[in-house]
Amino acid sequence: MAPAAGPWQTEAMMRTLAALCLVLMSLAGPALAQPGGEPALFDALARLQRDPAYAGRIVGTHIVRAPGGGQAFLYEVRILAPSDRIVIVYLDPASGAVVTDPDAWFRNR
Repeated sequence: MAPAAGPWQTEAMMRTLAALCLVLMSLAGPALAQPGGEPALFDALARLQRDPAYAGRIVGTHIVRAPGGGQAFLYEVRILAPSDRIVIVYLDPASGAVVTDPDAWFRNR
């Protein structure tokens, strides 16, 4: 059995946990904020799953930021295809449309 944590250890853990929560919330901000009627990530993923070209199970989503620290971002979606391959798809957060060339998309922002 582990020894009981002292009050200073509990306080340090709480500060660490609070800082971690703030970092995670700041990273999730673009995915959560949908100003101007932009489609939510959930809606974009639902449309993607209905498209037979992207059949399979979604195994991960990420936010990809513009090179150089710009404000623009894309959703990166990883799909496990029926052929057991991982397919990476990029979605425009404003429209939910598939982006075929992320580099060109970022250059136009």
